[in-house]
Amino acid sequence: MPKPAFYLPHPALRPYIQIYMHLQMDSNVHDIIPTGNTQIFFVLNENYRMLETSVGALSPKKFFFSSPGTEYTRVITEEIWSSVGIIFQPYGAYRLLGIPQRLLLGAFPDLELLLPPSIKEVQHKLEDNAHSIPNIIQILNGWLLELLAKSSHLNVARMAAATQLIQQSNGLYSIDELCSKLYLTKRTLELEFNEKVGMSPKMFSRIMRFDTIQKILSSSEKPDFQKICLDFHYYDQAHFIKEFKTFSGFSPSKYSLRNGDMGSLNSELPD
Repeated sequence: MPKPAFYLPHPALRPYIQIYMHLQMDSNVHDIIPTGNTQIFFVLNENYRMLETSVGALSPKKFFFSSPGTEYTRVITEEIWSSVGIIFQPYGAYRLLGIPQRLLLGAFPDLELLLPPSIKEVQHKLEDNAHSIPNIIQILNGWLLELLAKSSHLNVARMAAATQLIQQSNGLYSIDELCSKLYLTKRTLELEFNEKVGMSPKMFSRIMRFDTIQKILSSSEKPDFQKICLDFHYYDQAHFIKEFKTFSGFSPSKYSLRNGDMGSLNSELPD
């Protein structure tokens, strides 16, 4: 797969958006792995159709959510395509769009049912400016700044702190520690995560742990799987292999042999 190009959003949007990503595919088969981030992709091709996904949901639209997800998904499209994506912070889509993220998990929902009619206008503008990345970034910034102003009543401060703690610990920060640090009950933490991130704090932690291991496998010629199991608190190698395959579609050894071709979104993001 060609390397994506990354672009920073407007400064006011950076607490809620990690990056914009422009991607020119070289295949009509695409592997999607969980990242803990909601993403919106706008397809820039005039003719585009999604043919099949391994989760059974199809999107005939040229703009769609890729939800945070909890398992590997394969998507097959009619043709090779170009797209621009908005990669949100784990809590960012809730803050800007006001959509409960639990409604999006593991699906490609129809954005027209969830967002205002302006989404169609944005898509048309992006298509008209498909060959000008600066114009595309300007269009996205303008649209998202409008949404930011309209959703100023939504508070994601606790989820920003919680997800940052989990990410900094590579997914190893315990739920009890998290509750103590944030002065929350487990029930409240669970509810807020499901509403604003789209999954439980435990699932988010598992995905962050997986993301870290991806980076290790992608950068090591001979990874020590036994050490990985111990360092990342897996019960045994069977547990590690099963979880890794759920998230990536491959066993750790097969993934390693591919030299990390699928890559980790977070490992490719610029600092």
